[in-house]
Amino acid sequence: MLELPPEITLDLPAESAPEMPAAVEEAPTADDVAIAAPMTAQVHAFPTPPQILIGDISISQALYSLYVSEASDHLATIQREIGEVRIPPENLVRAAHTLAGISGTTGIKAVQQLAKAFEVALERLVRAEGAPTDEQRFTFARTAGALEGMLGAVTERRMPPAEDDLAATLEAMVAVPLSIAPPAQDMVAAADEPAAGLAGATDDGQAR
Repeated sequence: MLELPPEITLDLPAESAPEMPAAVEEAPTADDVAIAAPMTAQVHAFPTPPQILIGDISISQALYSLYVSEASDHLATIQREIGEVRIPPENLVRAAHTLAGISGTTGIKAVQQLAKAFEVALERLVRAEGAPTDEQRFTFARTAGALEGMLGAVTERRMPPAEDDLAATLEAMVAVPLSIAPPAQDMVAAADEPAAGLAGATDDGQAR
């Protein structure tokens, strides 16, 4: 009977467990960055434009300068046109209308009120095809002077007072059409007739 050789055993070193690769950190997403990132944006305040104080209202320097310039131009048109004995021309009515409008926009109520009343009086003359009487032209001259004083106050950065009585006079103005207004020479002749009649009469009422 054959004998088997003794079993040969080999002492092999213990196999070490394979090392697992280190976990790779995931790159942060855009949303993660947006959430984690500190707010670094700075809001810069724009400088406030310089303001002009007139009475209780505050307006920008640009609007103030524009108003004074345009109002002065329209006032010059009014002063140039009011002295004529004729139906008010379109540029005169437009100057009063625009002066009232820009004054309302700016907040200068006194100028707005008077210029609007002046516009109403002018339009009434235009519709009646009438020229202003001497009394009405005097009122127009007063109006132009009052408007000039008001704009002078604005340039000094003061709120002008209202001219309520003058505005009421303008709004109540009655236009007399040229077609029914007597010529100036006829009015003078009519005024002289009573005097001539009295000079030529005796005490008993008989003509001499």
